[in-house]
Order: sequence, then C-alpha cells, then structure tokens
Amino acid sequence: MRKRSSPSFFSKINSHADALAMVRYVALGFYLLAGVLVILALSYQSAVWIDALVYAGLVYLLTRFNSRAVALALLIISAALFYLTFTNAMITPVQGRNAVVAFFMLIASIRAVEATFKLHGSLAEPEEA
Repeated sequence: MRKRSSPSFFSKINSHADALAMVRYVALGFYLLAGVLVILALSYQSAVWIDALVYAGLVYLLTRFNSRAVALALLIISAALFYLTFTNAMITPVQGRNAVVAFFMLIASIRAVEATFKLHGSLAEPEEA
C-alpha cells in the first residue's frame, strides 16, 4: 500500500509533516487571494489593496512562525467577511456573488487553526537536547 506524501485539503492531519503541509496549502490559497485582490485594486482603482496587504502580511507570519494567534486572526477576519458577504447576499443577490470565495476562505482558515494548534500541541516535534 502506497502512503501519501502530503495530505489533501480535506484529509485528517495525522503527523507533524501533514500539519506543516496544511499550513503551506492554506498559505498558498491566501497568497492567491491577495494576488487577485491586487489585480482588482489595479483594475478598478479601489481600496481592496489594503485587504491584500493584510492577508499577505498575516499569511507571511503564519508560514514564518506557524503561529496560532495569526491563524486565529485569519479565522476572525474570514468569519467576519463570510458573515458580511452572506448578509449582503440575503439583502441584494448582486452584492453576494463572492459568497463562495468567502466560504472557502473560512474553511481554509479553520484548517489553518487546526494545523497550527496541532503543530504546537499533540503533533509537536520533541525538542532536541
């Protein structure tokens, strides 16, 4: 039986390597989102470049330090964005078109929180003497 070298996005996080891979997957997704936001900001001359900067900064800190606090900050921001997008979609369907993106951001940030907590908890590597 062949063992997977890296987990899929929806698989269980069973090892330290799986948790690190999940942090990398989530970071890649948020970096792509930040890139799309920059393109939108340049195309429409809007202020979403601030959102892109916030996401890119938080994701950099997430990948650099595997920080639980940063993962929780991403979760809070994603949950707030999902809530606002969902309520806007209920009021006016035209403004809720990015509800799918907000939903996937929420799921990705939940996975980041799970991975970082496992990295610092049950799947932490033993310290070398």
